[in-house]
Amino acid sequence: MNSFRLLAILMVSTACLQPAAAFSGPGHQFVGALAEDLLAARAKSPDKVEAARASAALAAARQLLGNLSFAAAATIPDDIKDWDLPTGKFHANPDELVKLKGWPDSLAGYIKAYYAKNLDRASGRYHHNYHFTDIPIGPGSDLTYALGKVGTNQYDIVQTLRYCEQCLKGPAADDGRGITPAMALVLLIHFTGDLHQPLHVGSEYFKPDGTPVVPTQANLDQHLVLADTGGNDLDVPVSVSPLYSGRPGNLHHAWDYDIPARAFAAWEKSLGAKSRDPLMLAALLADPKYEPVQWQPKPKAPGAVPVPDWEAWASEILPLAQQAHDQFKVPFPPVAPAAEKGPARTFHGSAVPKDPSEDYDGWAAPLIQRELLLAGWRLAWVIETSLK
Repeated sequence: MNSFRLLAILMVSTACLQPAAAFSGPGHQFVGALAEDLLAARAKSPDKVEAARASAALAAARQLLGNLSFAAAATIPDDIKDWDLPTGKFHANPDELVKLKGWPDSLAGYIKAYYAKNLDRASGRYHHNYHFTDIPIGPGSDLTYALGKVGTNQYDIVQTLRYCEQCLKGPAADDGRGITPAMALVLLIHFTGDLHQPLHVGSEYFKPDGTPVVPTQANLDQHLVLADTGGNDLDVPVSVSPLYSGRPGNLHHAWDYDIPARAFAAWEKSLGAKSRDPLMLAALLADPKYEPVQWQPKPKAPGAVPVPDWEAWASEILPLAQQAHDQFKVPFPPVAPAAEKGPARTFHGSAVPKDPSEDYDGWAAPLIQRELLLAGWRLAWVIETSLK
């Protein structure tokens, strides 16, 4: 992506960033609803073994969630951001959010305990940081996820998904985050959606002169590179993402909200649905004829049973993260921001399409449709094989 160059104008603090909630509420609700609908359909399968397995998993999941639907549980890890200081709308009275969302008492206790153990921004265990990993996608990147590479850490989204899966299969070593089986299921439902949003997995890094780079950890530690934080710091034209709270939409927000909205509208038309309600669309798409190809990983050995491969799924979406960036160019003036205290310096840039006549959302919508379907099918399968 040699033409993708940096516009370093000013530093953007965390408080100023638009919220990063992959697929936004409707997208997460769709993934949760699709997984639950798929399990409910399998529980009625004429294959008695499959029906028993799916029925048992579905009953166990509903018990853990206090009979809260998967769709309602899917937004909880983003909802609790409203407890954060200083701007959270419900930080003064967390129970107001519990009441508003209708979380059952049995589940609300686990949610509160999880939040209390993961609210320290200065800690590696901060709940916002579990939603993503920042694999470099610039020139020379091999576009693969592996723990230990730049952009990964022991609590990133991939490792958190693996840990949650282990919690559901049986007792897992306590890692200090308060992830009970009930909370593991909540996080699994949400983060499976996050993992299939490309800008929750890939990020672009730059030298101060705007040259894209795949940084070393030393580059990050010495603040020698700039990071676009998964597209959060790249403003895009209103044709791609409308103004958000009076500020330009950014590339990350476009993939969280605007492009999925375009995908839902396309489904509404093609399926003859009465609305683009995510639960209604999920019910229509929970049909074997819409099963995405190559959604299940290959067995590790001949005759072996396939198992979830979170690393492979993260790697799978990285080329899409690269394409999402590569559609834009960013004019670069020689202005460098001051160093941050964090692991990398961030910037605020304004991206413009390479081809102004191209329908960016139209190009991206079918790609996100596939990712939404993949997330739902994979989530149903992980729950079915983990909760027995």
